[in-house]
Amino acid sequence: MDMNLLKAIVFGMSTIYGGVLIYGLKQKWRWVTDPPEWMFAFYFPATVKVRYGPKSVEAAAYVTAWLHFVLGAVCLIPPLVDLILSWL
Repeated sequence: MDMNLLKAIVFGMSTIYGGVLIYGLKQKWRWVTDPPEWMFAFYFPATVKVRYGPKSVEAAAYVTAWLHFVLGAVCLIPPLVDLILSWL
């Protein structure tokens, strides 16, 4: 598998994940705004809930969502450009 294709898939998934989190925060989805505490090992807002209390979760979820969305989109551009140029 071409490395640029793999990068495009991973960064595309990160951008989609960030977008879903942002949408979930706007819709007040429970697993985003009030995550279960057992998810603390692999979901950052749940770790924030355990350490700092439930009032900090929404801010941490927004930071996580926007970082995934923006950084995924920015990092997605070079592999996509390389893929398009290699097909020409």
